[in-house]
Amino acid sequence: MFILALDEDVEFKPEAVHRLIEVTQQDPSIGAACGRIHPVSQDKLILVMWYQKFEYAIEHWLQKSTEHIFGCVLCATGCFSLFRASALADKSGIIQTYAQKSDTPNK
Repeated sequence: MFILALDEDVEFKPEAVHRLIEVTQQDPSIGAACGRIHPVSQDKLILVMWYQKFEYAIEHWLQKSTEHIFGCVLCATGCFSLFRASALADKSGIIQTYAQKSDTPNK
């Protein structure tokens, strides 16, 4: 079972989801896979689009490729990611161990 996380403005082809599923099924140790996204824009928002292209180039295309080489992805983006449901299960109790109710407000 898989969970697909998307931003509301993401458009994708069904083949993209099939590819993410295919990748995760090839190796049961893969808990999540991120799709590569490309910003598009209307003419009036062209500067925003170019900023997003730069941001995605750094964060996703370069950083994610480097993380892949090291075998440890630090963050799966919420804009277009597929998660293996069993990978999200907290079988080891790590959330209970490190999650605590705060008694003081953030400063």
